[in-house]
Amino acid sequence: MGPSLVLSMVAVHAFASPMRKALALAALAFMIACVAVTSCTNFMLLLVSSRPELFSESWRAVFLPCKWPVPAFVLDSFVWDWFFGISMLLAAPVFGGDTLRNALRAVMILSGALCLAGLAWFAVSPEQAIIIGILGWGAAGPIAFLLLAKVFGRVQAGG
Repeated sequence: MGPSLVLSMVAVHAFASPMRKALALAALAFMIACVAVTSCTNFMLLLVSSRPELFSESWRAVFLPCKWPVPAFVLDSFVWDWFFGISMLLAAPVFGGDTLRNALRAVMILSGALCLAGLAWFAVSPEQAIIIGILGWGAAGPIAFLLLAKVFGRVQAGG
């Protein structure tokens, strides 16, 4: 999924008007950060969980879910809520004009806002914060990418 997210933001940058190129480039940078950190975290989770005997107890505790808070899970939640959320908010102004592009912008703003709200809510209730963040990147995010595909499909069909 990571390469698809990054390539989508590359396409957003290519699509952006000259006045919005800087925002699109920043959105791409934040998405690269999101994918890079989450890929490393998930690789370590896979490695540690598949070969726990290779790691000390203290190292396993960083990655394996024994009790809350598991540092790797907290890091991954931060990455998705912060980097993905900021990427969506930076990409949103690239779009607008017709109904579809306005809908895409609104969903990107919703996605980013939910991600950041989830991150902010961690101080109040981590369990609720996780759900809020998942609504941002796991519900609104895929809708944004579907709308993005529709926008780009129109551009390609239009020549």
